[in-house]
Formats: sequence, C-alpha cells, structure tokens
Amino acid sequence: MSLPLAFGTTPETIPASVPYLRAEPADIERWRERLAREPAGPKVGLVWAGRSTHKNDHNRSISLSLLAPLAAVPGVHFYSLQKGGPSSQAKMFPARRADRPD
Repeated sequence: MSLPLAFGTTPETIPASVPYLRAEPADIERWRERLAREPAGPKVGLVWAGRSTHKNDHNRSISLSLLAPLAAVPGVHFYSLQKGGPSSQAKMFPARRADRPD
C-alpha cells in the first residue's frame, strides 16, 4: 500500500485524467467502421483464459462454456478477444439469436 504514497495518489486523482491504454488513430477508425456494420446494442469482448503456463492459471482461466448463459442476454453482442489455443472454444459458443444469425 505504499505505492499510492509514492505516486502521490489522492482521492481527487482517481481515476487519472490520462488514459493508460491507447490505440493508433488508424486502428480506431478501422474498428469504428467495422463495428458500425454490426447490429445495434452493447458489444462485449470476452477473454476467458490466460497463459496456461502461469502458476496460478487454474484461478485465472475458465472454460468458455461457463459463459454460455450470457448468449441469452437480449440485445447484447459478444465478441471473442481470446488469443492462442483457447480461442478455438469460440466455435462452441451457443448459436446466435434470430436478431443475429450466424
């Protein structure tokens, strides 16, 4: 808990006014155009697994099948952001509803 003191953190500086993640403007525009063609409604990116060689991976990763009930949430569109081997589980995610055919 000494980091807040070391960085001079106060309740007024939380959250910080600067973004900690940045994207290239060209990438932002490319994704804005791509996502504009998708159905209206919230768009949620899912990542369900970390690095399998991590010593605590069993507490950090789950099977995508455990998230399957989310597919029933009306009007929400899910996107896999998963990398590596676990990304193949996305093929098993429940079929899309009528408002978002496969």
